[in-house]
Amino acid sequence: MNTFAKSILINGVLAIATAAPMVAQTSSSQFDQWYRAKYGRPAPGEQASLNTPQTTATAAQPPVAVTATSGLEQWYLAKYGRPSPTQEARLQAPQVYAVASEAAQPKVTMSANDLTPRTPAEHEQIAQSYRDQARDYLAQAKEHDAMVVAFKANLNINAKNQAATIGHCEYYAAKFQKLAARSQELAQLHEQMAKEAGRN
Repeated sequence: MNTFAKSILINGVLAIATAAPMVAQTSSSQFDQWYRAKYGRPAPGEQASLNTPQTTATAAQPPVAVTATSGLEQWYLAKYGRPSPTQEARLQAPQVYAVASEAAQPKVTMSANDLTPRTPAEHEQIAQSYRDQARDYLAQAKEHDAMVVAFKANLNINAKNQAATIGHCEYYAAKFQKLAARSQELAQLHEQMAKEAGRN
């Protein structure tokens, strides 16, 4: 082989060796972009690199005790992009103890007499809240009835999805109608109680 062919061969090998890291970096970036576009979140490897703190040579890090599980936790974080269940339990343990200490604090107790309305104004206020609640329930029922009509008219939905959505909307329309009726009954009851309290 002559020297010209050897130099072309060597230059080609060097060019490929130099370009290989750039190609690998581009493909990794393309994969990350594809993953983010498809799933709406970073790829597990990218998420792990985003979650790991960046250390500098000047920042002195305290020595970390290496345990048998640290390798597993690092692998889990790299593979799934989130801490392992064991690590999550360790991270949430202080929060659990904080909630437990709050639960141990004494609670103020109220008797039933403190919660029972006595005056006509209190009964009217409760009746008004029930009327407002009934109005909200009726609005939600009407909204679901309108959705039933819209879904029945929509020809772009397949039969399975149409049946599921119509069934859902009909169920909630009936449920909100019942809740509105119950709220109206309670409002009338408190109005009657207000009249009785006014007589006394």
